[in-house]
Amino acid sequence: MTDSDDGLLADFIVEAMAGLDRIEQLLLQLEQQGASQDMLDDLFRCLHSIKGNASFLELGSLVELAHAGETLMGRVRTGQQVLEISLADLLLATVDRIKEMISASDLGQGQPATDLLALYEGFMADGAVGSSPEDALDEAPSTALEPPAPQPAPKPVSGPPSAAEARPTEAAATMRVPVQFLDDLLSLTGTMVMARNQLLSGHQFHDDVAFSTLSRCIAEVHKSVVQSRMVPVSELFTRFHRVVRDLARRLGKEVELQIDGGEIELDRTILEAFADPLTHLVRNALDHALETPEERMAADKHRCGRLALRAYQQSGEIIIEVEDDGRGIDDQVVRAKAVDKGILDAAAAGALSRKQALNLIMQAGFSTRDQATDVSGRGVGMDVVRTNIEAIGGSIGIHTEVGSGTVFAFRLPVTQAIVSSSLISALVVVIGNERYAIPESAVNEIIRIDPQDPADRIRPLEGQGVFQLRNKVLSIVHPEDAFGQERTFIHPVTGQVLPDRRQRIADRRSEESEAEAARWAGRRSGKERRRSRQTLVVVEFRRSLFGLMVDRVAGIEEIVVRPTPALVAGSTVFSGHTVLGDGLIVLLLDVPGLVQRLGLHFDDDEGDEVRSYRALRTGQQMVLFNGAPGEHFALPLMMI
Repeated sequence: MTDSDDGLLADFIVEAMAGLDRIEQLLLQLEQQGASQDMLDDLFRCLHSIKGNASFLELGSLVELAHAGETLMGRVRTGQQVLEISLADLLLATVDRIKEMISASDLGQGQPATDLLALYEGFMADGAVGSSPEDALDEAPSTALEPPAPQPAPKPVSGPPSAAEARPTEAAATMRVPVQFLDDLLSLTGTMVMARNQLLSGHQFHDDVAFSTLSRCIAEVHKSVVQSRMVPVSELFTRFHRVVRDLARRLGKEVELQIDGGEIELDRTILEAFADPLTHLVRNALDHALETPEERMAADKHRCGRLALRAYQQSGEIIIEVEDDGRGIDDQVVRAKAVDKGILDAAAAGALSRKQALNLIMQAGFSTRDQATDVSGRGVGMDVVRTNIEAIGGSIGIHTEVGSGTVFAFRLPVTQAIVSSSLISALVVVIGNERYAIPESAVNEIIRIDPQDPADRIRPLEGQGVFQLRNKVLSIVHPEDAFGQERTFIHPVTGQVLPDRRQRIADRRSEESEAEAARWAGRRSGKERRRSRQTLVVVEFRRSLFGLMVDRVAGIEEIVVRPTPALVAGSTVFSGHTVLGDGLIVLLLDVPGLVQRLGLHFDDDEGDEVRSYRALRTGQQMVLFNGAPGEHFALPLMMI
């Protein structure tokens, strides 16, 4: 083949795959929502385009199969054929077969689809077939499944289409470009934004119209390039409609798939990394967790199980959840299985907390099933799920209630999810002689501590400094401990950075009475008293709070995120760097990395345990106040 032929073939494969995905999506919508003339027309056009392009490339076997589907859909859209379940199955089987043909080295020309063509002939002759394509294909060596459970047929549409309905919709013009080109363009525009910020820092351009226009254009170009790399999570979630439909029928179960938060956008490479872990969890939920209709009705549940995929952003993290309302996971059963499989002895299994016991399902070779099936039960998969998620800087959590269901939650820090050279808002803080950036999405509030007030100071508790913030006690974190550096403080008069010996003072203070501590503070309140650090940045991590001690806050800036420099790439506490307007390079702090590095632990009730999505969305603290007589108001505490 010539280079021109190779280009045409590559274009055909990309366009055909997109058309096949569209056909699958339309068929699933027709089953769930009923048929509409526009959807039938769209489905027909997709098949027609695939057939026409394949004919141009002289792909005879592919043309024959696509033509059979197109012909039958032509009868459906004119009301001569009813789009029932068996026909939808045949069209979905056609989609799968054409994908296999396109993926083959000979584009499927050595394997004519005689089995599917025979089914099409049956439809054309009789208008219906007694068995579905899945039943007919069960006889082939490549497929083994059980007869599908009967399903309600989509609503038929009768009558020929009108001229307006038959007119094809105008497709938006598109152009395919190499990913490397977009990466280079993003890096260049990011550099332009940083250069603009430096100009703004060093010069006054408030009245310069030309510079204002240039600045706005630079920002818009950068935003557009970043957007070209981002895709909505719905693009991944909608793939599972087909998976849930087919697997539920194989297992004789009724399952409704719910999708929420599909508008959340991630870089395409990050999104694809979630594909395999989500597929495994969805298959496990259908096979392990969700009961048959008879079992659910016996347990006083609705006969149709519910499986939910959702995405949302919270506390500086992107969270993707898979939730079912099935059997739940019994930690006692998990312990017993671990002992039976020789993973733990009985004493060690009994000493585990509930959370530790549930995490055993992530062990390689572990399964609660006694016998493996072609869907699950071999003890492989959950360990790979965890490995894949951790490879992109994320984590996985489990919340389950026996008899009520299970939630698996993937957590990915926003700093890991954003595209390199993206623009984010960050809090710039000073620690010693250096400045650092903290993603603003992780900052809850900033507190100025008055060292003169005995009630407003950091107190020792079990060797750890704590601070009373309203009705919460916050652990105090010194970033220098995570950096492996000596704690320092800035002298309030000279501005010198000096070693901080207050840690030893705090240890001594813990042995004193409150009265002695107050007298000690009073003795140091004169001219010789060294001021404590005045600024506490309250950081939110998975619905828990902790305090980050900094010398001062430099301000909030829009920064361009760059990859972590090679010199500190092995550190878990940094997730990138940026260049500020004055030309200074600062590192971007990674909140989950700080928590891990410093070994912070939070109560399961607060942060580490995955909770129900509904509780996450509805539970919050409010400040109540009155206006005029009879007027009552509430304001979320987080906004104050």
